[in-house]
Amino acid sequence: MHMRAVLALVLAAGCGAARPVPYSLSSAASYEVGEDATIAVTAKQLSDDDAQVVITRPDGSIVKEHAPIDVESSRIRFGKPPPHPGLPPTFTIKGAYKVELKVDDQVLAKTELVVTSDHINELLPIEDVVEYKQITRFTRPKLYGKTFEGKSYGAIYSPPWRVEARVLITIDEPKEHLGETWKLYAEEGAMTELEGYNVIFRERSESVTASWFAGDKIIRMQAPTMDDLQKGIIGHFLKRFPSKLKIE
Repeated sequence: MHMRAVLALVLAAGCGAARPVPYSLSSAASYEVGEDATIAVTAKQLSDDDAQVVITRPDGSIVKEHAPIDVESSRIRFGKPPPHPGLPPTFTIKGAYKVELKVDDQVLAKTELVVTSDHINELLPIEDVVEYKQITRFTRPKLYGKTFEGKSYGAIYSPPWRVEARVLITIDEPKEHLGETWKLYAEEGAMTELEGYNVIFRERSESVTASWFAGDKIIRMQAPTMDDLQKGIIGHFLKRFPSKLKIE
């Protein structure tokens, strides 16, 4: 039965026993600026109507994704993870985000998500680095150890002399799990001196990586070739987050 006909029957029934809410929205995550949303949709009243989850940002801009309501539950994922740059993340600034389940202009359910943390702006501000153009930034949930659910922060840059190239930097803050997390990075390559600092460096046929830790942060940079890291960008981040690696 078409959803609008079902709604009409419900209204015509008048007062009576409490009925379950036909549709609801929820999200288990606590989001930061730079992340993409995952919204759970619960449908007690199934319909083949073309529904969408629409998220309205504090600045009035919107993002939306198709939401099936012919099944009892579904998880709607927004955004695309790297390396798919170009679109901004769901959460671009701090503030209240309105989340609605809609069919055309009809709102079937709604909720609100409030973003209070903008830590990525402290680590990787929206700006170009030397001659490298920043393409996108992102924040991702990450599990450190077996219990600590933290975040990983990243940005993608492109050099002007090779605009198709992509330089990726990620910054992790594993806190008390720094030691065990760093072991995974240390096993990627050998200790090398770059720009006057010690880093773990590895060169493959299609990419190079440089990793180090600074305080409670682990920094990893990846580029197609070593030349893409030697023209200023790795020096910028090594000076901003000086490597604490020492040759034993």
